[in-house]
Amino acid sequence: MEGHLRDRLTLGPYRRRRWMRRRLAQLDREYAAAAAGRAPRGRRPRKDRTLGPLAALALFAVIVGAGGMAMGVSDLVGRLPWAEDVRGTPPDAPDGPGAFAFSATQPGRSDEPVGYSPCEPLRVVLNDDQAPDGVEGLVEDALADVATLTGLRIELVGPSDELPTSDGSRALDAPALIAWTDPDQVPALEGRVAGLGGSTAVEEPLRSRVWLRTGQVALDSPDLAEILDRPGGREQVLAIVRHEIGHLVGLDHTPDSTQLMHSENVGVADFQNGDRRGLARLGEIRCR
Repeated sequence: MEGHLRDRLTLGPYRRRRWMRRRLAQLDREYAAAAAGRAPRGRRPRKDRTLGPLAALALFAVIVGAGGMAMGVSDLVGRLPWAEDVRGTPPDAPDGPGAFAFSATQPGRSDEPVGYSPCEPLRVVLNDDQAPDGVEGLVEDALADVATLTGLRIELVGPSDELPTSDGSRALDAPALIAWTDPDQVPALEGRVAGLGGSTAVEEPLRSRVWLRTGQVALDSPDLAEILDRPGGREQVLAIVRHEIGHLVGLDHTPDSTQLMHSENVGVADFQNGDRRGLARLGEIRCR
């Protein structure tokens, strides 16, 4: 989606410029050291970093510096076509109590989660044909929250008339779907289940890595319409949507009842410390 909504969901150029400024400061120091014939000061390697745009820029800057071109990296970056399309950075994970769990982990690596590649946008379409009155902007707000806490670029690319499937399956190249629906279309929403969310994981055997590729969130419109009529109902529905989008990006239920990702909500309206640590981890995984 173009314009203000997309900028809001991805936090626009501010987050990307902040990320870039921190990296450019280090690259400028390395450039100056190379020009003066000094070895650059060492950096601590970042876990699970891959050779993405920043690594290409570092190599290019060293080559240019060796040729004597009087241009720092900060001057150069604005001329590169991908300067505004870089990997985001999740906020520092908060300290304090709170547990989290991942829906899946990498083969043989129980501490490494499976998630969406942070170097590609997570595209989402929205079917709001059955949305109850009073939820305008609610899905967009929840997506923006998750984008902030993971650093993922989540793009709401348009409306859709697609319906969620009962088994959660989707074509792997399709955007993730968020749909207001009902138990007639998704029988698993029967009873006290107000929403369902999840994604499809695909393994690349040659790399022994797994990534999420697409997914869906099904929101029970009749149940959530009833909740909306209660005092504070909009915040309660927003909490449910946040919870399901948490599942979409790779969080599982946690046994910790103080967290939003607990299976039974006991009045928690927003992501808590444990939830936030899990979301931050999902935004720091290796790129696909």
